[in-house]
Amino acid sequence: MIKVRYSPDSNSSLPDGRVRSFVDDIIGCYRQIGTATCLVSNMVVIDEFRLRLAREELTPDDIFFEVGDRVIHPSKYGVLNDWPTDVLDLNVEQVTDIVRTTSQRRMKERANNGN
Repeated sequence: MIKVRYSPDSNSSLPDGRVRSFVDDIIGCYRQIGTATCLVSNMVVIDEFRLRLAREELTPDDIFFEVGDRVIHPSKYGVLNDWPTDVLDLNVEQVTDIVRTTSQRRMKERANNGN
């Protein structure tokens, strides 16, 4: 099983451009030896694991997340229903705003163009 421990105060640092390869390495380790553990300090890594769940590269039986003393099990879609509300996830808010704004803009443009 993959254990992803989130600790924003840890000294672990990973550039955004290395997130995919880092997650690939963790999954590769898990596939080889049946277990892997990583400590992360930003949500981008967690979101990449969630994406891998949504893509069916992982199942909920393959991974869990720890935040403080809480253990969080994802859904098969990568949803983290029990994620603590006091843990800021600005990236999700930004992406949601981008998708919502883009969708609204396209609908408005189509309505104005008669499409």
